[in-house]
Amino acid sequence: MRLTPLAQAHFSPASRGTFRGGFGIIHHIVKAYLINLDRSPERLAFMDEQLKRLGVDYERVPAVDGKALSPEERARGFSRVRSFIASKKRLSDAEVGVAMSHVACCRRVLAEEEPYALVLEDDVVLADGFPAALKRVESFLSPGRAQLVLLSGYGVENAESLPEEIRAEKSAWCADAYVLTREAARLILKANDPVITVADSFKRWRRRFGLELYRALPATARQDDARFGSENQVLAKSNWLVRNLMWLADWAIWKVTGR
Repeated sequence: MRLTPLAQAHFSPASRGTFRGGFGIIHHIVKAYLINLDRSPERLAFMDEQLKRLGVDYERVPAVDGKALSPEERARGFSRVRSFIASKKRLSDAEVGVAMSHVACCRRVLAEEEPYALVLEDDVVLADGFPAALKRVESFLSPGRAQLVLLSGYGVENAESLPEEIRAEKSAWCADAYVLTREAARLILKANDPVITVADSFKRWRRRFGLELYRALPATARQDDARFGSENQVLAKSNWLVRNLMWLADWAIWKVTGR
């Protein structure tokens, strides 16, 4: 069967990075990476249906299963002692795996020389306005700057109904959906490869490494905790003196090593 020029563009590998489907074909340069565990095909199906409906092309990135890491793999990708000092707690297997998965996405951004990239976890609900939000973020970003724009509204009241804007953030949590520049990917690799903190250490990276952190409103992505549950963990409480001594040790190590 011979394809029409439009169909050829639709199926061509060179067409990756376009909006398709019900929204038509709208060229843009944001490449999408979807983090998904091999043992979670139901999550992949859930995300695939949404992304196809919204016309967003994506590349699956096999997530790192923190529970299945060999001692050698854990030693290469995770600095246990440094992590305990930086995070003030022992990271769970899930947290280590998630952080290593986001590091893998940053490596792909650099290896494939992408100016920007969209990173998605596989448990987010995407609003109909998601493609339009991506276009606004694309117009906002400057490739030569270390910028990261959150697309979810975790911790922001009524985030899905706020007026349209891209606002600067001093602190934020939840790395479920964001767009980052190549320079931001490079910064995160410098700060967290091997892993020493959780995947959403945005405040730390902003203050210590100069990450420019923003949020696109209204939020067009949110974690579907009701469907899949959540592995987010609250920072464990510890003795005030111990925490402050660890903070000083973390600061001193950062000044000497740069991370």
